[in-house]
Formats: sequence, structure tokens, C-alpha cells
Amino acid sequence: MSDGVLVLRGRHDRLAFGVLTAVLLAPLATVAVTGRAAAPLVALAASGLVLLLFVGSFMAGRILAPATVSPYGLRVRTAALASYDTHARWTQIDRIWLSRVGRVPCLLVRLHDPAAAADDNLQVLRTMRANRRRYGAELLISLAAVASAPAEIEAAIDFFSGNSRRLESVVDD
Repeated sequence: MSDGVLVLRGRHDRLAFGVLTAVLLAPLATVAVTGRAAAPLVALAASGLVLLLFVGSFMAGRILAPATVSPYGLRVRTAALASYDTHARWTQIDRIWLSRVGRVPCLLVRLHDPAAAADDNLQVLRTMRANRRRYGAELLISLAAVASAPAEIEAAIDFFSGNSRRLESVVDD
């Protein structure tokens, strides 16, 4: 925790983005240097560029807008390509627990009123309702590559919520 906020930033986000960029831009660099535009190489470069744009925008969202735990509550990205679009105040949070979604450890958050947290964004509200039907919680925060340990996340939730919310450990193996 620093500056009154725990940032749930991934351990490998920047590294993965850099490696992906280098791997996908290598064919373009080869074409530029040699001047030979072999069809397979150009096709690989074109598909690589499309993949880079898609994955890059997703990774940029994770890097620029990681989930945070603060005195105001939780701030997360609900949509993959959006910046912060969901702010859940501590008073809006009904339950927070650790569980797995498939093989991925996640922080799941159930809200009293999802519409208030969605702030009139209908796409975010639809996503939250679908999450509630499928996982039992409106908000899912992947902890697969998060550098913060569950104990640190639990301490931040206890501290910032004034002990009004507790992290439940319900990891299903």
C-alpha cells in the first residue's frame, strides 16, 4: 500500500507487452531492412499487427487502469477496453471473497445496487448482471498475475473499509 491506495497491478504486464511487441514487429523490421516482401512474411506481419493492436489495447488497459483498493472503495475496469468504469464504494459492497474462476484465482465482489456502481452505463450494468448470474458476483478481479499477496489485499480491505467489510476466503479447488 502506498499513498493510501493498494494497486492490484500485474507482475508481468509490462514485460509481456514488450515481448509481444518485439516478436510481432520483428517480421516488419525484416521486410524493412531486406526490402524483400515475401508473401508469408507479409501475411505474418499483418496478422501480427492486428494481434498486437487487440492484445496491446487490452494490456494497455490493464497497465494504465489496474484495480485499486482505497478509502473510497474499489475501482475496477468492467469492460476489457475501457478505463475505470466502475467505482464501488464500501457502503455499496455486500460481500468480497476469494475464489477461482476456472483455474484463475479471483477477487469476487457482490454489490447491493449494481446500477449505482455502473453509474448509468448500460453496457457495464449488463456485464455486471451477467457476472452475477454466472459467478454470483458483479465484479471479478483476476489475481492470476497480481503482485499483491492475498494477505496484503485482505489487510487493505480491512484497513480502508474501516473493518466494515471482510475478505472471505472461499477458494474452490
